[in-house]
Amino acid sequence: MNKNILKLIAIFVMCFMICGVLVACAGETGPKGDKGDKGEQGIQGVQGEKGETGAQGDKGDKGDKGDKGDAGEDGRGIASAVINENGELVLTYTDGTSETLGRVEGAVCDAHTWTEIKVSDLNGSHYALRACTACGWAEIACAHNILKTPVVTPATCTTPEITTVECAGCGEPVSITETAPATGHSYPTFVEGSDEWTLCANDTTICDCEWERVYSAQCLNGCGEEKLEVGTAVGHVYGAWEPTIPTPGYNPCTWVPVEIRECTACKHETCFESREIGSPKGHSWGPWSITTAPTVDAAGEAVRVCNDCGLEHAEGVEKLVLPALDPTSADYVYTVEIPDTCTTDGKANYVYTYTDGTTVKVNVVLPAHGHSVDDTCTYSVTTLPTAESEGVVKVNCAECDTTLELAIPALDPMYIGKVYTIVYGDCVDPYDEYTIVLTDKNEEVSGAIVVNFAINGGYVHDEKPAKEDCHRAEGVDKIYYVYKCSQCGNWIVAYYEPKV
Repeated sequence: MNKNILKLIAIFVMCFMICGVLVACAGETGPKGDKGDKGEQGIQGVQGEKGETGAQGDKGDKGDKGDKGDAGEDGRGIASAVINENGELVLTYTDGTSETLGRVEGAVCDAHTWTEIKVSDLNGSHYALRACTACGWAEIACAHNILKTPVVTPATCTTPEITTVECAGCGEPVSITETAPATGHSYPTFVEGSDEWTLCANDTTICDCEWERVYSAQCLNGCGEEKLEVGTAVGHVYGAWEPTIPTPGYNPCTWVPVEIRECTACKHETCFESREIGSPKGHSWGPWSITTAPTVDAAGEAVRVCNDCGLEHAEGVEKLVLPALDPTSADYVYTVEIPDTCTTDGKANYVYTYTDGTTVKVNVVLPAHGHSVDDTCTYSVTTLPTAESEGVVKVNCAECDTTLELAIPALDPMYIGKVYTIVYGDCVDPYDEYTIVLTDKNEEVSGAIVVNFAINGGYVHDEKPAKEDCHRAEGVDKIYYVYKCSQCGNWIVAYYEPKV
């Protein structure tokens, strides 16, 4: 048989043996796979481009205990090794991927170019394999048949105890196992004020009595970790109650008696209690004084001063706004004390009642209202009016016995309806009754009165003068000859004729 064929058969046999070992040993990654970051220890394949033999799945991406290499990024085994139609050795891995290692032609290389392959089985055992990248020859690099003494890394507060077994021949770890869990931190039992616990520094802005004390202790295992516990505030220890003394210039009417007690433990300036032990005395008000009298158009102001503190404190002066005067207002009680008359002033007052029942009285003058006349008054004409002058009528005041002289307006027939109703051209008829408005001749009457009366005696027009003695006046279609009556002052038509 050809020697090359024998070599090739030997290579196939070796490859299948390797595959069997790899499948058995590395199909599933380490049983615990702690810290499976990036699966750097997973099987890299013959070319070994991505890490070495996945010892216990170290640094896999947080795989759950590394079960079946699920968490190892590159943790995979060799499912088969075949030579394809091109004579190339093809490895198919357990994750379904494949890799071509090279062409096997003729004799095995005299000088191999090795690629290291590291695998581990479910029991944590590690194997070191190697394959030639040129011819594909593969073999076990180290059988790990001689082991070093196990090395135990003790557990700490946060890490477990680890036992590592290495190969004495190649120095590779054969197994890395967790043999005991982490111990966890251990602190002394917290007893406030005990030697094992240290009181932390207080914030200087916080009163010592009100501060909830904070204590610290370190882990008894010596890892340096610190634990904090919160204790209790000691609370204030108050002394005896002491009365306060008024400061100079205090208001004796409004000052409230107070006593305080201070904390004897911290003596902090704000750590005290206070309580009132009495009531303010209150003001002793004097009578109201009107400073600005109210009028019917504007409000006024009244003040009153405390008899005890008014000279020392502005608080001793109280002000009151008095509403504008109005007899019908609900703010006041209006009373007329002395009525006014035609010739004398009267007196009235407005009483304002304050909230405490005290009152303010505003006195007002009722000016004399003057004489008045009405239609019940009696009158007599003493001087008859003419066209040039007023007449005079005497009439009694409607309220008193004073006799008043009122003016009768001058006769003015040209102003019909103002005073008299006189037909133009007629003189006064002594038998007619006239309506006039009497006005005060002496400026003593507060009003006027409309009366009806007849002028005693009356007037008659002068006799017609001769036509040639009259004044000639041309109208629209007539010529008039008129003269002026010496009694009433009216122009009288004596003659008229058609205009030619």
